[in-house]
Amino acid sequence: MNPQLRNPYVQQYSLGMEYQLGRSYMFGLSYIGSKGTHLTRLVPINPVVNGPAPATSPADETARFTDFQQAIKNENGPGNNRLDSRFNQVNRLDDGASSTYHSLQLTGNKSFSHGLQFQASYTWSKSIDNASDFYPAIQANDNSFAQDASQLAAERAVSNFDIRHRIIVTGVWQVPFFRGRKGFAGKVLDGWSFESVNLWQSAVPATLLAGTRTIQDVTGNKLPVADVNLDGSLISPSLDNTRPNCAPAGTHFTLGAPGAISGFTQPLLGNDGTCSRNSVRMNSLMNFDWSFFKDTELTESGPWGSGPWKLQFRAEMYNIFNTPFLTAQGDAWRTITSASFGTVNAAGIPRKIQLALKLSW
Repeated sequence: MNPQLRNPYVQQYSLGMEYQLGRSYMFGLSYIGSKGTHLTRLVPINPVVNGPAPATSPADETARFTDFQQAIKNENGPGNNRLDSRFNQVNRLDDGASSTYHSLQLTGNKSFSHGLQFQASYTWSKSIDNASDFYPAIQANDNSFAQDASQLAAERAVSNFDIRHRIIVTGVWQVPFFRGRKGFAGKVLDGWSFESVNLWQSAVPATLLAGTRTIQDVTGNKLPVADVNLDGSLISPSLDNTRPNCAPAGTHFTLGAPGAISGFTQPLLGNDGTCSRNSVRMNSLMNFDWSFFKDTELTESGPWGSGPWKLQFRAEMYNIFNTPFLTAQGDAWRTITSASFGTVNAAGIPRKIQLALKLSW
């Protein structure tokens, strides 16, 4: 840890305007932004410095098989080839990370009148940083761990939690039909209400990994190399920090359609990948939560001065249309050499219905 670690801080700023239309409608337009300074990050500070020159072709990897094999053995242990050979990998917690957030937010609101209230909002935003957290193990889809500790500026990209577009629509409607109806029909048909929370948001980003590279010598002996860029810095004992190469002509990535993914290749030994941090997007999210309520007055008075006695029926439906949210967990889906690359292995919450009765007096 940096002994002169400074306290992180965030500056927030906003500018907005509102316009009221009639008595019930309010519309808003706002810019909201923030800047984070001295944010914490984890940086590898004891890289390999005396390794072999980066490979220039698969044939070069084969020709220098013995050199690469020896270099991998010398990454750790006594007499290693690191900046300070007394230690193996060393990571330092420092305050060199920073962030910016910019957003345009539109809102429309109808206050409750005539049994109806609704609010709609749209946010167009972008969050950028060079590390979204300091602890790689707790982060999903990106570990905020530098591919090259000498090129930390290259880590600046969209944040792990960047959501470019988000739309939320909520509403409450007290059904006016059959209002005031008496008798049995009134008990059944009067007093219904409807509430809903509806959400759509674009996908969060993710960082791809190069995965283990296997080379072989002229006799066919194979050597799997986990540390592809040979810098001696691993995110975890089983996870390398090397990223894949992104084709200059462009790439295509769709989570859940591995056959349509293209433009990603594994770098040669000793080379960093050209793909940036958080260079692909996962799947967008759509969700509808609806609720129906029925209030019925059973009697105006009851025993011992109680009353009125009311019964409320509630039907709450989460993800009412059972819209699938297909996603992925772990690291295999984002490792280009994995058989699971680009596949989904998890899903959001399926449709859930809750029924309840509440008696009050």
